[in-house]
Amino acid sequence: ENTVAIRHELAQRTKHQLRRMPNLLFYGDDTLDYIENIDASLKGKDTNPIHNPEILEKRKKS
Repeated sequence: ENTVAIRHELAQRTKHQLRRMPNLLFYGDDTLDYIENIDASLKGKDTNPIHNPEILEKRKKS
């Protein structure tokens, strides 16, 4: 939605440095949620993932 506006603004700011502005792709970053899940598991709030590694969610690329 705002990708076009952001791309246009970047193109205006870099017009003498870039010949062509590349397409931009934005995605949600779940790294902090993933880290919090691991921390909670290691602190013993959940089953210990060292003894049962299947309880951790697999990282997925989106």
